[in-house]
Amino acid sequence: PISATGIRAFSYVNTENDQRVYTLSSSALSIFAKLEEQSDFTLEAGNARPLFYRYDRTGLGKNKNTRLNFDWPNQLLIDPDTKETWPLTKALVSDRLLYQFQLQLDLLNAGPAIPVGTLRRYNVQDEGTVKSYEFKVLKETLLSTPLGDISTYEIIRSNDAPGRQTR
Repeated sequence: PISATGIRAFSYVNTENDQRVYTLSSSALSIFAKLEEQSDFTLEAGNARPLFYRYDRTGLGKNKNTRLNFDWPNQLLIDPDTKETWPLTKALVSDRLLYQFQLQLDLLNAGPAIPVGTLRRYNVQDEGTVKSYEFKVLKETLLSTPLGDISTYEIIRSNDAPGRQTR
């Protein structure tokens, strides 16, 4: 077994023009590998709109670094390292971290009773490709925690590769 430490953080700053910019970050660290991911975004009408995405992986396997700027006025996705650009073809799009926040937000806004079978779909921008992620509410379940039992939902990514499931 390999031990790792994971941290997820959420913060915001107010810009000079009084706009709130949020940052969601996630990191995992072990003696063999390090993974850091960050999404800067705004909230508009209940939707998280990405501004910047960063992904850094070092250690086991090939190192990978990704940076993406979302230039909404010009409808472009820009890699600031290579200067490569791609058109932003979807009005509602997430990055590879932000869709997780949007799913949580959508489920919270659905209220306390979410019907089993509820589907949520997200367009996820992965450099020049837009991928569609689909999630399905499987069942309501009780989660036991040191603070007591919490009523929650089991959700599956329903469009994973055959034989693979993400819950």
